[in-house]
Amino acid sequence: MAVLFLFPRAESDLHLVCPLPQQWIVHDRRRAGGDSPAAVGLIERVSGRYEVLEYGDPLVFADYSTLTAAVQHFVIPAILTGDAQHRSPSPRTHRASA
Repeated sequence: MAVLFLFPRAESDLHLVCPLPQQWIVHDRRRAGGDSPAAVGLIERVSGRYEVLEYGDPLVFADYSTLTAAVQHFVIPAILTGDAQHRSPSPRTHRASA
């Protein structure tokens, strides 16, 4: 299964749903998933850090110090130039195949 990227993805395209304390499901408002936007990932607060799980193939795991930084993980810039064309994972980002 290939990862589906919808370029660009602004912060305003994201919608967070908090089903449990310390957990947020990240939806892309532009992707239809039945009657609601499709989920693109999950943010969970664990031990004072924000762990990100980005859905796709491969799955992407990342770790951030703030909720704002974790949400920014799902933003895809509109204009990519030079080396910025490939989102380079942070040192705490891990990729896994399903």
